[in-house]
Amino acid sequence: IGFTVNLPILASTAARGGGAYFTADDTASLSSALTSIVTSILDTQTTFTSPTVSVNSFNRTQNLNDMFITVFRASGDVHWPGNLKKYRLRATDGMIMDADGNPAVDPVSGFFDGNARSFWSPTVDGAEIELGGAANQIPDPSVRNVYTYLGNSLLTHSSNDVSKTNLSVDDTLLGIGNPGDPTRDDLIDFIRGWDMTDTDQDNVTNEPRYQMGDPLHAKPVSIIYGGTVANPDITDATIFMSTNDGYLHAIDPNTGAEKWSFIPPEFMADQAQLYINDSSPNKHYGIDGNMRVQMFVDNDGVVEPGNGEKVYLYYGMRRGGTIYYGMDVTDPNQPVIMWRLDGTSLPGVGQTWSTPVPTRMNIQGAAQNAEKMVLVFGGGYDTSQDNHNGSTDNQGNAIYIVDSVSGQLLWHASKNASNLNSADMDWSIPANVKVIDLDGDKFADRMYASDMGGQVWHFDIFNGQPANNLMNGGVIAQLGGAPMGSPPISDSRRFYYEPDIAIVNDDDHNFMHIGIGSGHRARPNSVFTEDRFYALRDPDVFGAHTQAYYNALTPIRENDLVDITGNVGTTVPIGSAGWRMELNDGGTAWRGEKVLATARTFDNKIFFTSFIPGAGAGGNNNNCQPVLGTNRLYVMDLFNGDPVNNLDGLGDDTNLTETDRYKEFTGSISSEVVFLFPSPDDPNCVGDQCTPPPVACVDLFCFPPGFANFPTRTFWSQESTN
Repeated sequence: IGFTVNLPILASTAARGGGAYFTADDTASLSSALTSIVTSILDTQTTFTSPTVSVNSFNRTQNLNDMFITVFRASGDVHWPGNLKKYRLRATDGMIMDADGNPAVDPVSGFFDGNARSFWSPTVDGAEIELGGAANQIPDPSVRNVYTYLGNSLLTHSSNDVSKTNLSVDDTLLGIGNPGDPTRDDLIDFIRGWDMTDTDQDNVTNEPRYQMGDPLHAKPVSIIYGGTVANPDITDATIFMSTNDGYLHAIDPNTGAEKWSFIPPEFMADQAQLYINDSSPNKHYGIDGNMRVQMFVDNDGVVEPGNGEKVYLYYGMRRGGTIYYGMDVTDPNQPVIMWRLDGTSLPGVGQTWSTPVPTRMNIQGAAQNAEKMVLVFGGGYDTSQDNHNGSTDNQGNAIYIVDSVSGQLLWHASKNASNLNSADMDWSIPANVKVIDLDGDKFADRMYASDMGGQVWHFDIFNGQPANNLMNGGVIAQLGGAPMGSPPISDSRRFYYEPDIAIVNDDDHNFMHIGIGSGHRARPNSVFTEDRFYALRDPDVFGAHTQAYYNALTPIRENDLVDITGNVGTTVPIGSAGWRMELNDGGTAWRGEKVLATARTFDNKIFFTSFIPGAGAGGNNNNCQPVLGTNRLYVMDLFNGDPVNNLDGLGDDTNLTETDRYKEFTGSISSEVVFLFPSPDDPNCVGDQCTPPPVACVDLFCFPPGFANFPTRTFWSQESTN
């Protein structure tokens, strides 16, 4: 840092050392320089997203063993580097293996081993984000297929091509023309992948730039098309991955090569910022939302467009905006834009955090597609919730149902002027909506939702009714600031993730389990809110109620729940509203522990992860800086929260204590727990070898979930039914 004057010797020293030089004239500029330096120091290899695997199209009870893992590195610049890498899950022990058949993960660091080589990479890429992976299989810019959407729904039409010959890709679309901006041709070459800014510092700009943006929150999806009925091919597949550089990539899972990429027109003007790539205190966002696939196919494992079978892809922008896209990817080489939704078509929508949930509903009088396929999603995120203090919201406090094919809004709930008006819908709903088919008729019967006020919602669906009578519902639990008016920060518990739902039915119990944890995702390093995990019990397993019932219902509150904090062997009475656990180390200290992923219930055990900020991370200004902390994986008994395994590794397996509820590991914020059902390692397996046990994974850590009764294919046949 040079004070007052620009000293060439300091600038040269910084350049030779691979660092940066700053000039500071006053306290503010010095603070800015130091912040940039610290951010640069914290440029660590990390991953936020969970592994993606494909379902075996020829055996729907199993996943394929290929694992596609997104990685990225935090940066102090506009561009954060990211990548998609392929590994393999070993079915016998759940270990992640590299392309050479060696363990890919370092058990000490919890990240990739330095000597690991991912599939698609000719050399060792280890823990290096930018080496190997799909980023280094991007086609030559001269033949690369890069598209935007300029009106023709067939994305591959020449009018959508991002090229210098397409005059519709002009300065206005690119947002350039000011002093210091790149020229149109230079920017288009940059978008297509030429190294126009010499990112590798070899003084050559007419070479490919093997670079992808970060998939910070966006989890990729893998679709198996299956070849043809005559020639089934389980390797006929495509991976769809989005990044905060604003690209949606379609990738061949066999080679890692990009088939095509799509930049929504909303992000074309951002490409100049990525070209210049200045230091930035604020994260740049593009397509930041998770994707979801809806398939209308038969059960032969092959997508047959000639028989009317369809594959649809849906995604929002999360921090990147207030837009949803629907795409027809039945032919993965000829994608079609079906619709684009924004605030005009979705009244009151916020940032589109909620991932569309595909299901089916029959709405009388509505203009629906023939199969009654719909999407359900929450209203999104109001950025007022970035503040520490809780507040009501003007955006995102809604739930929408749209037609999967046309994008037409069919139903929505909000505070007013909707199909279901509720005075309690004052808080935005960024979480996914949990949709359930209770009777197996392939039509949704119930929904659960959660919001920024710490509320849990229950909706009953009446298929065959018109939109205004389609649902009854309301708040069944208030566990945050919702009932307080102006809650203190300590009680401003927020639900960023959907409730986990499981039916519990044994000799003693009959209830719908609702598992959910609170945590301020926008301020993961905050230590001010007293967060909790909740295991609620909804006694209405199959019943449905009138709207009058919900209007008169008294929601579950904190004191209605049994507190199991710091205790084991707690009795939770039959008929109880459930239990709660304070995230304060057994009642001794609040350290900012929070739940930042959805919970999972498996074999009457609850699995969820939490994050504790690192030392010195707390404070009003340290909202989302890249700071390492401590992650916990909790595995707890569904009925009373008791530990079920010796997770802390101390003592024996018979006298479990409160600390056996969790296992700790260091890193960035962990993803949710994912359960996988591997295919056998040996294709010539016999008997039990053909049904490997399930595997649970958190980021790169995989482990047996302790499920003793291995799943097998089961068929149900019933005659004389409607």
